[in-house]
Amino acid sequence: MTKKYIIVKEDGEEVAIPNSEYWDNISEEKFNLLLKKSHIPQNYHDLDFEDYQGKISLESFNKCYSYAAKCKEEKFHNVSLYLVGNHGAQKTMIASAIGKEFIRQGLSVKFVYAGELIDLLLKAQGFDWNEEIQNKLKNYACLDLLIIDDIFDSNKSIYWQKNPQLIISAWDTFLRRQISEDKRIILTSNFAIDVIHEKFGESMFHLLDRNFIQLTFYDNIQTVRKERFNNLFED
Repeated sequence: MTKKYIIVKEDGEEVAIPNSEYWDNISEEKFNLLLKKSHIPQNYHDLDFEDYQGKISLESFNKCYSYAAKCKEEKFHNVSLYLVGNHGAQKTMIASAIGKEFIRQGLSVKFVYAGELIDLLLKAQGFDWNEEIQNKLKNYACLDLLIIDDIFDSNKSIYWQKNPQLIISAWDTFLRRQISEDKRIILTSNFAIDVIHEKFGESMFHLLDRNFIQLTFYDNIQTVRKERFNNLFED
């Protein structure tokens, strides 16, 4: 068992100094616990910035890296990001890498799929009070960073087909509340901000345009993934 302190002799006297191996292990255990509680998907736990495979969008990538590394600096205190790109552009991986760096620096993070969150928001607007749902939504307001994956994807919730305007209203209310509390948000989306007004209205467009920095990712690694999977069966 690794000890907290190591006894060494200085000027003939025994002195206890912190054992770096012990405290490194404690830090790693704490990080893993907080990572699990963040709900960042398991398949992104072992992926970090150095695993990014893009070449076209390095400017956006470098800004994300800087944002994560300097997350405690005052200038990034109320800065939120809007990561846009097609499927396979590694948006979720990058958002997760940012979230992990926030955790390493002692900040609270939660990852949620947009479909799951919008379902909660719509249920919270119902007539039946649900304490569990209300507590979950309150917890989002206490975070240092909230990552919402695949916002505005109509395939992620059955409610989109029934009443899309209700969906947009729920997103508008939720995002405004988070922003008004100076909470940082990372959104991943397939829709650039400049087309939001056509699809989801002027109010949502201005909300995003005023409060989020859009970073676009053009690379697509779906072909790379397929090749890697096919290589698994080669001798």
